[in-house]
Amino acid sequence: MNKKVNKSLPRQVYILLTLYAGNKEPIHDQLRLEKLLFLVQKEVIEGKGLNLSIEDYNFRAYKYGPFTEEVYDDVWRLKELGLVNIEERGDTKIFSLTEVGVKLVENILRENENAQKVLRAIEEIKKRWNKKDIKELLKYVYRNYPEYTEKSLIKHILE
Repeated sequence: MNKKVNKSLPRQVYILLTLYAGNKEPIHDQLRLEKLLFLVQKEVIEGKGLNLSIEDYNFRAYKYGPFTEEVYDDVWRLKELGLVNIEERGDTKIFSLTEVGVKLVENILRENENAQKVLRAIEEIKKRWNKKDIKELLKYVYRNYPEYTEKSLIKHILE
């Protein structure tokens, strides 16, 4: 059977693959989810030219570095579709895939060999940053993408 390479998946596939990566380890905190997706955009999609969608996220400089509402809109939409769980513990939101979400990702990986390459690249990012202190992740993002820090309220504590 010939596997298809399809670039017409919606950009939400990047959220699903990020949540699937690393043995489906949950992502704690909205800020971490957003920065991981920013790194996926910059280092996987743009940096390695590995993309699955014709649409990208439109990050811009904001209060805590690179930001786009699109990530939150998409993750809430995925929750409504029954693909993502969002659990609240105190002030922290914890993001994970539902069983249906896992099955969908596994289908995508079976049908699309490019998705397998994207997943491997995302695995590297998630492995490196998902358990690190959020301050370390922010320092990395700020150091490597300074054009996204112009409006930051926390730049001074990361230097």
